[in-house]
Amino acid sequence: MKKAIVSAVTIISLMLQMPYGMAFTRITDLVINGGSFDPANLDTIRNGKKGKNRTLKNQEVFTEESSGTSSTSGGTTQKKPKVAKPQTVKAFQAKPKEIQFEIDNSTLLVKSTGDVQLPITSSAFYNAVQESIDLWNGVEFADMKILSPKFTTSMMNPNDGLNLISAKTDIPPEGFSGGALGSRVFTVTSIAKTNSVVFNGETIMVKPGTLLDVDTIFDPSNNPCSVFFTTTGDIKIGGDPQAPIGEGGVDNILAEKTCDNKVSGNDVTNSATIALGRLLGLDTSALVSSATAEVGLNMLRYALTPDDEIGLANIYPKVSKLKERGKFSGKVTLNKSPVLGAHVVLENKDTGEVTAGTITDINGSFEIINIPQGDYIAYAEPLDGAIRAKKFDPQSFFPRNADLNFTTGVADKVVSINAGKETRVIIPVRETTGSAFNINPKMFSLFTTKEVDDIGGHAVSPISISPGETITDLEFWGINLDDGFGTLTVSGEGCTVNNVANKSVRISDERECADCEDPVDEEPADGIPDGPPCNRNLELCSASQEVVKQADELPGITADITCAADALPGPRNIIYTADKLDAENPNFGLRDQISGGLIVRE
Repeated sequence: MKKAIVSAVTIISLMLQMPYGMAFTRITDLVINGGSFDPANLDTIRNGKKGKNRTLKNQEVFTEESSGTSSTSGGTTQKKPKVAKPQTVKAFQAKPKEIQFEIDNSTLLVKSTGDVQLPITSSAFYNAVQESIDLWNGVEFADMKILSPKFTTSMMNPNDGLNLISAKTDIPPEGFSGGALGSRVFTVTSIAKTNSVVFNGETIMVKPGTLLDVDTIFDPSNNPCSVFFTTTGDIKIGGDPQAPIGEGGVDNILAEKTCDNKVSGNDVTNSATIALGRLLGLDTSALVSSATAEVGLNMLRYALTPDDEIGLANIYPKVSKLKERGKFSGKVTLNKSPVLGAHVVLENKDTGEVTAGTITDINGSFEIINIPQGDYIAYAEPLDGAIRAKKFDPQSFFPRNADLNFTTGVADKVVSINAGKETRVIIPVRETTGSAFNINPKMFSLFTTKEVDDIGGHAVSPISISPGETITDLEFWGINLDDGFGTLTVSGEGCTVNNVANKSVRISDERECADCEDPVDEEPADGIPDGPPCNRNLELCSASQEVVKQADELPGITADITCAADALPGPRNIIYTADKLDAENPNFGLRDQISGGLIVRE
């Protein structure tokens, strides 16, 4: 039978100020009988009647295949119908031990007319990328290797089979307007969705999910008020806020004239670490402390966390190391039905460290391998924050289709992980009214009340703290959040929460530009808005154009967090447990966590 030939799919992903960690293997497609299907139809597929051929949007759901048994009637063998199971296609490199990345040094990061970017030499840019390569290559229980990058003058082309990193494109990628996006990192990815694809002008046979081409662009919009820089010093968990800048950065005199001091900046090494995660097949993590999360863009000299390393090892496991570590698997259920897209996390019982996370598949199942031996607390929570915004992650079905209407569920027993063994659990979760029981810290991104209702949260960066330090007047907000409704804690020993008090928390910016207009199409078909909302400080305008707005506020609390001098470094959970019944929103005994929301620096 002649095989169908389809072309590879090109995907453009944004790295904006949102939790963009890399612990999850990227889910590129949902398929049944080799054809894609809409996750919204999953229940219809699950509930199809066995034994009949059924069709859903011209896609065959059940097929007539031999099931290994047969019955005879009049000498004729009748094949029993076999249920075709829906499957997920996950991204990976076909040759993980010889991954080649090439740097386009024809248009490196240099200052152009009206641009506040100070120059970065080819060698400094190369060395920063090599640092991030060394981070990923240093994961000892992952069987992969990125080769030292080469220089090239090739231009970005998602169909040439060249994994390219370039900078300062004059024209943003197709489908994106330059002025709206600011300076971030774009990754343009070609992924095989079937086993026969047309790529680079040839028909090739590959395994579905193969990464055929990954191109990364620094500063695609050429925003004059956004910069990159290189840094020096040790790379460590928690980063180094005092790391010296080597090359690049801001021309302060020009910035004062051009940008009214509103300049955003990113470390090349940390940004390249996120880009390389995409190259390897990793995807968005809801652990905000992951080195490849938003913190990687906002902080300096940031190391990989256990979540990043375990995520990589789940795609490219080193067989010789598997016997030293254990496997954690199971299912998340709501009223005994599977939960799609639940965020499952392991927290070290003794230290409180957030060790690894993953998401449940279409059957509510999950699996994490390469976990260190030890005792863990396991929980499942709904995806929240900007990770849920439809327009931010067009290549993933989880933000658009994940089950969200449940509250955090904790496994009823301690999870013991043993070398070479598999530990299975079922984590039941409870349905909650309205939206998921949800706390958020007031950090960088600010949203209006309507936006909070629409996306259920906002971009979160972890609170960084050093041993022996106290951080005061931290603000949190969420459904029914007040000092009498529940208890705020931090996972593990050594860090405590004090001085909790009620306070209405402002969640929208008080300024906007007088001449700024909101996007005409805020929910476009391609998932990308026409431009930035005026109240996000993304629109650059002079002080004379700024107008004061009445702040939106939600109920919330303030609190202080103190870590003892001997507190162990690593990511921790910020936990809010409701212990009071509310008549309007009965969340009694419910729990929500900002997974990795606190990180104790080395």
